Amino acid sequence: MSDTLQRLWFVTGRSAGFQPFGDLPQAVVDLADAAEVAARVLDVPELDGRAYTVTDPKPLTPRQRSHRLATALGRPLTFVDAPPNRPTGQ
Repeated sequence: MSDTLQRLWFVTGRSAGFQPFGDLPQAVVDLADAAEVAARVLDVPELDGRAYTVTDPKPLTPRQRSHRLATALGRPLTFVDAPPNRPTGQ
């Protein structure tokens, strides 16, 4: 979820966000949350040697995340399902 801050223009600019795969559910995790889990596992010897999956409890589409952001901000944000970028020369 930390990539939301990388799209600050989305919130302050045109109020429209462009992202591909708008209906593809993704279980995203904020980097700070992953770091907290790692710190706890490293700090508690009983947790050592196990495998942990760190993921959001409910996968959301980019469109759904944009809607939640709009709700939190109290203003409309338009989501545009943009085509994925292709490398130059193809």
